[in-house]
Amino acid sequence: MDITVKSYHSPTIVKDRLSNQDMLSLPAGTTVGGALLLLGLPLEEMPKLVLYVNGRIAYEGTPLSDGDTLMFFSPVAGG
Repeated sequence: MDITVKSYHSPTIVKDRLSNQDMLSLPAGTTVGGALLLLGLPLEEMPKLVLYVNGRIAYEGTPLSDGDTLMFFSPVAGG
């Protein structure tokens, strides 16, 4: 299955894996967490991310389907 990935997260490893494209081919049944692992994101980084699939809040265990859009970013804090 193919999904679109939009990353607003800074680790270079994720951007290197996407190679300036936003499409990612995954095995059927892959979850959000599985996709992030395939992108090389360390497990300890995942709880720090805000995750969305097709504009709705998602979690590591959220299943992905062909044509989905996965968006993830680090929350912003300020003061």
